[in-house]
Amino acid sequence: MFAINLPIGLITIFLIIFCINESYDNTISKKIDFIGVLLLSGGIFGIVFGLLKGQSYGWQSTKIIASLCTGIILLILFTIVELQVKEPLIELTLFKEKTFSASTFICFISGMVLVCPIIIFNYYLQEVLNYKPLHATSIIAVLSLTVFFMMPLGTYIAQRTNYIFINLVGLLLVTASLLEMTLITNKTSDGILITFMILNGTGFGFMSQTIVSSIRFLPAEKSGIGSGIINSSRQLGTCLGIALLVALLNVGVNSAKLQTKNYGENIVNKARVSKDVKVKFNSLLKTAYSADSNQKKLTTQKNALLSAMQRTDNLVIPTKKNLYYRNYLSLNKIEHHLIQTQNNELLPFIEKNKIEIQLTAQASVVSTLKDKIHARQIIQVTKAFRFVYLMGALISFLTLPISFFTDRKIKQL
Repeated sequence: MFAINLPIGLITIFLIIFCINESYDNTISKKIDFIGVLLLSGGIFGIVFGLLKGQSYGWQSTKIIASLCTGIILLILFTIVELQVKEPLIELTLFKEKTFSASTFICFISGMVLVCPIIIFNYYLQEVLNYKPLHATSIIAVLSLTVFFMMPLGTYIAQRTNYIFINLVGLLLVTASLLEMTLITNKTSDGILITFMILNGTGFGFMSQTIVSSIRFLPAEKSGIGSGIINSSRQLGTCLGIALLVALLNVGVNSAKLQTKNYGENIVNKARVSKDVKVKFNSLLKTAYSADSNQKKLTTQKNALLSAMQRTDNLVIPTKKNLYYRNYLSLNKIEHHLIQTQNNELLPFIEKNKIEIQLTAQASVVSTLKDKIHARQIIQVTKAFRFVYLMGALISFLTLPISFFTDRKIKQL
């Protein structure tokens, strides 16, 4: 990986130095623009790829380290190029205006934390709570509708107060809504979920005023460039938010799977079922919670477990807590009485019924184990989602001080 990147990097640096030292005619400008696009695209790709694939390849793997380092280096080179050319792709000098810089940064953060309610929450509804796509969409759509109605209200309030106030309130509402989302469980009602979406949408609607506050103090001829930069910052924030927050979610979900598997193996080994059922059940757990799990393997393991549950050898006696214990005990007493009275004609019938009761009792135990493991899985996976929401809230909260620089003065009501 490094052997390939080194010559490419040297060639890129040579081209940059060559283009900077040449006269700035149209041909050279086009070359520089092309190099700038390559540097920016390559830098973003390197960072996003490293964050997304860090869990898959390992955070200490050569590929991930090389990807992240290459991405950072390319972005630094892009900045150097943009500061040197006369007509840059992104006018970095605009960031000398504090209101523009602060508003752009908040817009970037809004794009990043928007990943929580739009993408990650949708995944939780469909994959964890088993909501139908239309059901999940109907809940999340409330956020978009709220943003649509709150943006004009935010503009109205900002014009009569100041952009510091509205941006600050927007950040506070987003932070509060993400903190509240950490309280979501599989028993949370749709009404509460919709309330969270309304609160979140209100915050994002107010934060959208950064589009206006960013260009208020820029020269009129630079307003178009400024608008392009701030809109791009939101898209970039969304890309990095997906990479970072989804990477955190993957780590949490994998940890939840491991904990669920260990819990499942523990209760299966202690359960009153046959040895063959324990072996097949544990094999199913390993397959279900492994990284390379697929539906074909799961189906095979499930069929193997069902076959093991139908075997009549090595059956165990139901425990006293089992509903079928008394039935088994009654048949056992009848069998003992028949043996004492030497009435052997009914013994095969009694033995058959005892086996059926043992199989039924075993099936009830397996069903209970599945329910317990599934419940534990939901709890553990929900914790992983809560952690991501908490990280989103933390990112939003740490951005609060930046909102005080989105306007130059406070207008009186």
